[in-house]
Amino acid sequence: MPDPLVSIAIPVFNRERLLDRALESSIAQTYSSVEVVVSDNCSRDRSYEVAASWARRDSRVRVIRNERNLGPVENWRRCVNECRGGYLKILYSDDWLEPSAVAKLLRPLLTSDALGFTYSKAQLETADGRALTLYDAAPEGAIDGEEFLWQHLLGNVPVSPSAFLFRRDDFLRVFPAELPVPSSLPCRDYGIGFDAVPAWRLCLERPFVVRTADAVVHFGESTRGERSFTLDLQHSGRSSLLEDCYLAALLHVLGEVAPSRSRSLVNAGLLLTRWVFQPANTRRSLASLKALAPPGYRFWRVRLADQRVLRLLAAGLRRRSRQREVT
Repeated sequence: MPDPLVSIAIPVFNRERLLDRALESSIAQTYSSVEVVVSDNCSRDRSYEVAASWARRDSRVRVIRNERNLGPVENWRRCVNECRGGYLKILYSDDWLEPSAVAKLLRPLLTSDALGFTYSKAQLETADGRALTLYDAAPEGAIDGEEFLWQHLLGNVPVSPSAFLFRRDDFLRVFPAELPVPSSLPCRDYGIGFDAVPAWRLCLERPFVVRTADAVVHFGESTRGERSFTLDLQHSGRSSLLEDCYLAALLHVLGEVAPSRSRSLVNAGLLLTRWVFQPANTRRSLASLKALAPPGYRFWRVRLADQRVLRLLAAGLRRRSRQREVT
């Protein structure tokens, strides 16, 4: 039986300098049954020409070009729709993969239909040349969806789909066409929140997900004159847009598909991490949290007896006590 085909989908807009790196890492995969699909979203630079040059050299690369800019969300959808593989690896055009990425992420998915997806830690390559490991604190191996969401609240799992491998049909089924976020937030314009919804929906739908042992994806800061949008927001003091869009998307998923037990756990974590123990200068008000939530969302239903909540509460109290001693 032939190895199943894995599609690496690379949506791109104005990435002529960084796209080579993403494409080179995709073609260099040790797992040989891959295709690479690039969807150019009407770039104003030479991104399409860069991708087309790879397609001429390697038959595994296919390039499509939108006649008009579809926006990031619909460009991602078109890119995935053009893929032919049963498994899907989305790779943002400013990220790149280790050669073993597909092989390591695919192996667990081939062993169990109960597995929702696989994901990995990431290496952040900083502008000054340092390499930092991200998302190293979450448990390695299999965890259930509730634990995955809990680790998200703690900042221990990625939201970027570059770190995940999905079944393609699953991704298309749960990828949102719209998210009912507040109209004041330009989440759709940048795709913020939309990219994380497939993992959140699938982790609640399937019994477990798996984190591989190694970091197999790289994120880059400012390089070659083309900056990461996400990192730009963080460096320019506009990270609240990221926080608000991802939080609104998470609350929508919780209200839509999460069992009440899981929702009450996440509620407890949200209130502790975003309100009770948040530094005063960044603390969310309950009103601001409510404004991001679907109508009728019940924040007050919390699961305080869970050991994870109790550990977080104890850690927060210890931290607050040390701060008072210092002041």
